[in-house]
Amino acid sequence: MAQSPLPGELLSSWFARNALAHGMKPFSLATSLWGPRPAVMGRDMDKQAPDPIVADLAHATGTSLRRASETGLPAYDGMLVVSYFARSQTQWILPIGLRDRDRRGFGQQFCPACLGTDQKPYFRRKWRLAVSGACLQHGIELLDRCPECLRAVLPLRSSGPSSCWRCRSDLARAESPPASSHLLSFQARAENALAQGWVDLHRTAFSYSHLYFALVRQVAKTLATGPRSMRMREVAASTWGGDPVLPTAKRNRRDVELLPVSDRAPLLDLTERLLTEWPLRFVETCKKAGVWQSWALADAIDPPHAYLQVVETHLRRPKYLPNPDEVAAAVAYLRRTHERPSREALKKLLGHTKLGQAHLPPLAPERTGRMPMTTGRDHGTLPSEVPDARRGSRNERRSGAAGRSADAGRRGTLACRL
Repeated sequence: MAQSPLPGELLSSWFARNALAHGMKPFSLATSLWGPRPAVMGRDMDKQAPDPIVADLAHATGTSLRRASETGLPAYDGMLVVSYFARSQTQWILPIGLRDRDRRGFGQQFCPACLGTDQKPYFRRKWRLAVSGACLQHGIELLDRCPECLRAVLPLRSSGPSSCWRCRSDLARAESPPASSHLLSFQARAENALAQGWVDLHRTAFSYSHLYFALVRQVAKTLATGPRSMRMREVAASTWGGDPVLPTAKRNRRDVELLPVSDRAPLLDLTERLLTEWPLRFVETCKKAGVWQSWALADAIDPPHAYLQVVETHLRRPKYLPNPDEVAAAVAYLRRTHERPSREALKKLLGHTKLGQAHLPPLAPERTGRMPMTTGRDHGTLPSEVPDARRGSRNERRSGAAGRSADAGRRGTLACRL
């Protein structure tokens, strides 16, 4: 009667099969094992995979604890993500929106062909991952809801391994579109990375698979939502192929885990096309779409190094600063047009640039027949910033005028006496 986990089976699927094998509903089996109103049935069993629950199932079915632990999503720790968080949102883990026993999210995907051809239908653990968008065995896209009632798939509330809990329709008879070749290539690389723990991407080698998945997620986020994401998808599709339309993508929602599989599958297809010949295609697409460094790093709190290095190297646009030759040419032009070459005049001519003192050339005296307005000491300073050497200070001018008035008065007094 006890059912051992099948290859790649998900924890909740394994538990549901054991309940059905004993002629019980999953909630009834949980009550008999862990008492009334078991807390595990009101939580995401696959995501949390509590150790006592896994140990009890392993003991009841005669399964090794190591093999039983492999059915939960925490087994991806260090492979899919660098750190797995069981009680909070984890990258690449599809949320099921669980509230009590009601699931409002579409985090449980399935392949109808697999359910239809399995001797014992069961749900795979990899179907809970956002990197999974297609079935390599049957070459079709995954589904995330019942095609009849459009409700989420709930294995722990179903009457059978492949039946919908809501309308009782057979999920194995659902039709799914064929997957593109690029989506299948992406799926194959992702599954190999999870199996071996490392992966090669063009000329870049990732010694740890979670580094590769961090890069993929950042590229997918840049394509998915944001101010210029639609333009980037259009450029990518027109240049490399694919579908740029993501109907449910929103500008203020940048997590790919929240996208339905109908949007995520074409998104992963576009991502794979940009990952080909990494980073050449990605850089070319960003430049054509006007996605420069500020846009490529939008909302990126801690971007992966492989992504950050490419963006800073190829997508940075430094502020324009004229060189000394350009400034000298501008000064000569202003003089030819009989305009004073002040700092403001140079800014208007060269644009709103940051003109530092080091970029200003030595200014030659103007040919007006008057004394030069610069001295050897102030050589290289704009005329508007140099005091007139002929005038002196204000106090000097005042004292000079007073002295001349006193001399004139003395001369007038002497003339009267004579």
